Amino acid sequence: MRVPTDKEIEEAKEYLRQRLDAELSMRTNLQIVMIEAAKQIIDISYRYKISPELFRFSANRQLQEEVDAIILSLLEIIEDYTYTLAVATHEDNKDAIITCITRESYGKTFTQRAREYVDRFSKEVETAIAAGLLLNLSKDKLLSSIRQSVKTPLLNEHVQRAISKGYPIISRLGVQESFGVGRTVSSWTALSDLTEYAVAEGWMKHWELQAKACGAVGFFVMRGSSYPCNICDDEVGFHVEWDKLPPYHGHCKCFAVPVSAI
Repeated sequence: MRVPTDKEIEEAKEYLRQRLDAELSMRTNLQIVMIEAAKQIIDISYRYKISPELFRFSANRQLQEEVDAIILSLLEIIEDYTYTLAVATHEDNKDAIITCITRESYGKTFTQRAREYVDRFSKEVETAIAAGLLLNLSKDKLLSSIRQSVKTPLLNEHVQRAISKGYPIISRLGVQESFGVGRTVSSWTALSDLTEYAVAEGWMKHWELQAKACGAVGFFVMRGSSYPCNICDDEVGFHVEWDKLPPYHGHCKCFAVPVSAI
């Protein structure tokens, strides 16, 4: 089996760079749409005259329905961004890419996981709004704090201040301190990991199909970063099993160089 040429290695590296740009775009757009959803929910919630000490979305059926509609829309937007960036310019393999990233994995589909995480986001925003009402915050000030604490929403300065004043809003609203595989502490982290990984998988599915169409019989995996990772180290080398393509974990920067028989 021949060794990949320098040209082939550089082409694989360039493909990785483009893939990472798509992942970064996913992360950027995800934060934008989540903050916009939070703004809409804040605007709606502040219109209802619910006692701050008792505030929760379910305190008013119409409020709950409006919030649910925003969360459903958020889910649909996140799915659309993910599918669009996973396919990118590889329209010829669109169906195979979408099938790949929406498949069931470890008992759940992409949509099922995303639904869990946007529901979690709803609880995080509900908690922040409860704090905002208790502290008589402006909508803009509350939204700014949500943006700043997106990675650690329960440590939001206003949530913590409300708790320090004797209002146990986290326990009252039944918000788990951590959740999901790996016990993450924010819906942002969970959704970012989920969507960026799906985008990466979509790009690598196209890479696989394109390589096979060009007669590749396998691929050579190389590290694309220097940080210590036993998982990635174990995969370096030649493979003929196409299900062994990177990414091997979230934010994996290994790249694969297709190898032909000649």
